[in-house]
Amino acid sequence: MNAHEPAISVIIPTYNQADYLATALNSVLAQTYRGHEIVIVDDGSTDETAHIVRNFVMARPRQISYVRQPNCGLAAARNAGIRAARGHWVALLDSDDIWLPDFLETMLRLLHTHPQTDVFYCGVQFMDAHGIDLPQVSNQTAPPHQMYAALLRANFLIPSTIFLRKMALVGAGYFDPAFRRLQDWELWWRMLQLGYDFVGTEEILVRYRVHDNSLSADAVGGQRAMLDMVEKHFGKEEERTPDWPWDKIRAYGGAFRYHALNALQRQRDWVSCASYLRKALQFDPALALDISLFYELALGTQPLGYRGSIHFLDMEENAAEIEQLLYRLFRDPCPAAVKSAACTGTQHRLFCAWYGRLSHRAICAQSPLPAGRHPHSARAGPQPQADRDVAQVAAGPGAPELAALPAQRLSMIEVMNHNIYIRQ
Repeated sequence: MNAHEPAISVIIPTYNQADYLATALNSVLAQTYRGHEIVIVDDGSTDETAHIVRNFVMARPRQISYVRQPNCGLAAARNAGIRAARGHWVALLDSDDIWLPDFLETMLRLLHTHPQTDVFYCGVQFMDAHGIDLPQVSNQTAPPHQMYAALLRANFLIPSTIFLRKMALVGAGYFDPAFRRLQDWELWWRMLQLGYDFVGTEEILVRYRVHDNSLSADAVGGQRAMLDMVEKHFGKEEERTPDWPWDKIRAYGGAFRYHALNALQRQRDWVSCASYLRKALQFDPALALDISLFYELALGTQPLGYRGSIHFLDMEENAAEIEQLLYRLFRDPCPAAVKSAACTGTQHRLFCAWYGRLSHRAICAQSPLPAGRHPHSARAGPQPQADRDVAQVAAGPGAPELAALPAQRLSMIEVMNHNIYIRQ
């Protein structure tokens, strides 16, 4: 690499985000690592974006470049930035998000530890439109060899957390402009299918903004994009046959899992949620054993940014709704949906146990939990009576696989490895 070339190119696509763009740019300029360029791609904004960017470019003409194009969508804007990038490594930042000062330094430290890895990611703190932290924190990771299976079922990667090798992006074929939604998730699938490695850290290094104008708020568009993505990779939806490969089974089950949780979280529609869940189980019966799915159901209609906050959880209402959901889900014989009656009973017991555990936490709450810690985890000393009670309820007759688990692992946090923390 030429001595005058930056090692890292930060790509910031933007469209009518003048209210947030300067804050995002300042978070990049405040990085403890300095050897980076910034490429801003204006995707046809009609607000004050151009004026804001020009002021930054005038102040730092060697570091910041500005690409303006007609409105073509987020994928095309990201691709334009990648093509203009001079660095060997690319970091993605959406113009309404914020990096903490040591984001790039931490990514380079990970690269030093894993020099053959192509993609790195980290955890996020959710915030509202005004930059105030919301209760939700997400820092889920998966071992590299399990990453493909994990992302087939659910996407826990937020683009602003991603730091990756430019040649890996080029080799995978860039973001697909045909997708107006979920184009990042679709690219991760392609990269994993091509053998690129992903390594993550649970450190919270990004603040992710939730507001009405964000693409993540578009429930209907996301559902259509999800099916388009699965059909692109695995063919049209059809009745499942015994010769389906495992990843097609998991992808179609994950698609309808996504629809179910979308209906619940964004539309507060329990009936549609049950319908989508039934279809998900028909494609992928293993979803009936997905602990994180039942955790999401327990959180009910909590919106993005508030998932896992006990102060915004109506446990009585959710319990009644989920009782009806389970009735709708299992009222008719459906051999493809559940492996056995014992499995169905196990799910009911698990739900009751987890909900009882959640109620116990609400009653006994004295002070906020530090992120990432749980007072009743296996590392926190003797097992409380509440944990033993939960273990006994969950691991009743017909659930020998649960009886074998250490009781401490039945806490809401430890058993799921879901990393969206309950904050009391």
